[in-house]
Order: sequence, then C-alpha cells, then structure tokens
Amino acid sequence: IGQLLECEQCKSEEGVESLLQPLLEPGKDRVNLDDYLSLNLLDLTDQVRALGLDEELPSAPLREELIDLVLDSAHKTSTPVQLSGIIQVMEDGHGFILQQKEDYRLKSQSAFIPECLVRKYGLKTGHFIQGIIRSKMEESTCPVMLRVDEVMGKSPEEATRVTPFTELTPYYPLRRMYLETHQEVEWDNVAMRVVDLVSPVGFGQRGLIVAPPRTGKTVLQQGIAR
Repeated sequence: IGQLLECEQCKSEEGVESLLQPLLEPGKDRVNLDDYLSLNLLDLTDQVRALGLDEELPSAPLREELIDLVLDSAHKTSTPVQLSGIIQVMEDGHGFILQQKEDYRLKSQSAFIPECLVRKYGLKTGHFIQGIIRSKMEESTCPVMLRVDEVMGKSPEEATRVTPFTELTPYYPLRRMYLETHQEVEWDNVAMRVVDLVSPVGFGQRGLIVAPPRTGKTVLQQGIAR
C-alpha cells in the first residue's frame, strides 16, 4: 500500500472528502469497475481499446495494467469509479476490497479503505460494500476508496444500526423433538429411545456424534432424520 498509512488526507473524514470532491461534478456518469473485473483478458483489452487508450496500451498487457489504464483515464477526466466487493479489515484498522473472481485473495490492486471510513460505518470483515474509488495516489500502489454507498445492500447508516453477530443473544431450543415413535417402524426405534433418554434433541439444536468407525453413526443419523 506504499505510504498510505502516513497520508494525512486518508487519516480523517475531511481529508477523504477533499479527495472525493473533484469526482462529484454534476453530469458525470460513473464507471462501473465491476463490469471490467468480470471480463477475461481478451475482452478487457477490447474494452480498453474502445476507451481510446490504444497509445498507452502495452504490447502484451497484463490484467493489472489494463485496470490501471481504466482507473487513470477516469481520474484524468474526474470521472467517479464505482466498485463493490467483500471487505477484509486488517489489524491496523484499515481494510481492503476483495473480489470473488480472485477467490477473495489480497492483491496489489485490492482497493484500500481508510481507517476513518471503517470506524465511521462499523465495517467488519465479510461485509459486502459498494462505493467510489480513485486511482493510485502518489503515496500508494493500490486504488483508494473514498466513499461507501452501500453496506450489505443497505445504506451505510442503516448498516451501523445492525447489532454485530458477537453481541446477539443466543436463542436456545424450546420445543422438544421426540424421536421414539412406535414398534412397527422400519428403523431402529430402540436407538431413538436411547437418544431421547441420554441426549434429548430440540428443534434448532446442533449436535455431534462421536464414535469409532463402523459403529452405526450413519444409521443413527438416518433414524433421527426419519
């Protein structure tokens, strides 16, 4: 990420807003980077040529070089670039946008999310977010996200009101599931009676069967399922 952690503009919401303002001129259409990331190398090259960037195109371009050309072209014309993906929050507080097409691996072109935006919206690892990014800054080697528009398909303000999973109250099973039925059933009704006595099961409960191989664990599961 270069010197992004030392960049003063990325340390505060006001600084990030100052970087965003030139991209918010009225009448500007957004470039959806997701459309480019979903293309294979040949189609991506054709799309870059369609933007009139033939002169800057390397003879054997890499995927990252093509994406850089798209971002640089949008930055020169002050065009906002929209990107969505899964966030990974690092120990230092900042985050990165990961893509499903890249198997959620952290790459050199993964968009950087400043710590101030992560704190402002309470972003957690695994959130699907969408926002506006800009091309690489002088201090960086990766794009930078300047505004978060959606979190998990909702507005960022709504997302901040969602209780984190670790703070939720566990809800335990309240309704008993009786596994024993009657004597004429096809499966082992005696084993189901033993389960009812030794380890009662409720609706919504999770359990683990621990036993040596070839001792009937699967048959026991079949009886519970029936």
